[in-house]
Amino acid sequence: MNPKSELLPIITALKNDTGGGALIRRRVDPSSPVDVYLGVEPATGHLGVLLGVHRRHVPATRDLPGGTGFALRTHVIKDDIKDVINLGIFCTDTACEDIFLHFMKDIVSHLLTERSSEAALRAFLARVSLWQRFFVQGRNVYLTEEAQLGLFGELLVMRDLIIRAVGASAAVEAWKGPEGKPQDFTMASGALEVKCTRAKAGGRIPISNELQLDERPFGYMVLIHVSVSQGGTGNPSLTDMVEGVRALLSGPALLTFDDKLIAAGFLDAHADRYRESRFLLRDIDFFDVRDNFPRVRPGDLRVGVVEISYKIDVAAIMPFKIEQPDVEARLIR
Repeated sequence: MNPKSELLPIITALKNDTGGGALIRRRVDPSSPVDVYLGVEPATGHLGVLLGVHRRHVPATRDLPGGTGFALRTHVIKDDIKDVINLGIFCTDTACEDIFLHFMKDIVSHLLTERSSEAALRAFLARVSLWQRFFVQGRNVYLTEEAQLGLFGELLVMRDLIIRAVGASAAVEAWKGPEGKPQDFTMASGALEVKCTRAKAGGRIPISNELQLDERPFGYMVLIHVSVSQGGTGNPSLTDMVEGVRALLSGPALLTFDDKLIAAGFLDAHADRYRESRFLLRDIDFFDVRDNFPRVRPGDLRVGVVEISYKIDVAAIMPFKIEQPDVEARLIR
């Protein structure tokens, strides 16, 4: 679904409008109970999405999301109902224009599902926060090879292990990697940390920080090491993995999954690009993080050491290896 083609008629009409004023706008769906507009600021040429809300519901400027490449601004239109303000997000950097068009399609589709301006405002601010990273990155919005590899591993584990053990909704809820949590999956019973490396990496697993393998807040922790080699036209890509997980989801679980994909840096607009990198699964091993498992945890660091990363030798953790049925049993208990 191409946002350029869907929104192009409105955008074209806006740009061809020679009217004056601080804002030229067009309502997206007159039948909607929510006032959603596309608009252009003639003075700057900045294109934006606006939502009509009552003045009392608009957050203070300091509480609004901010970033590079976009700006949140308010406009008051004299013909509007008294005390209604148009809160808009505008693209302010040409490097972000392509991403902004995809963002417009996303936010408009979400806003039009709401039945009140208050609910629409919450959705508006949530979508802006979710998409912030893409505006900040400008042209560099694609996942790196390493990021693709990491996401591939997480989705593989979700598809082949967690969904099978606890169901689709619980699996998606447990996926915390896109939220920036230390572990990739956390549940009431325990935590899973997934590391996906190339087979030629020399048998070493990179650990990002001292919290990642700290099992103490959980009933158990399992380190899952996914080893892959890259290449081969018949092997799955990150996009294939996304599509495979989506095929197992529906309803709210699917919507939440799609939002988490965006938070992880994956956009459907880039799906074809990610088909170029393909991965062959070599091994998947499970390790019980307990007792003398080699790791660094908070409390192990000397005063003054505030940030670390390190690598674990796979050979050194083989005594802690467990089998997949053991992991599944822990997930469902």
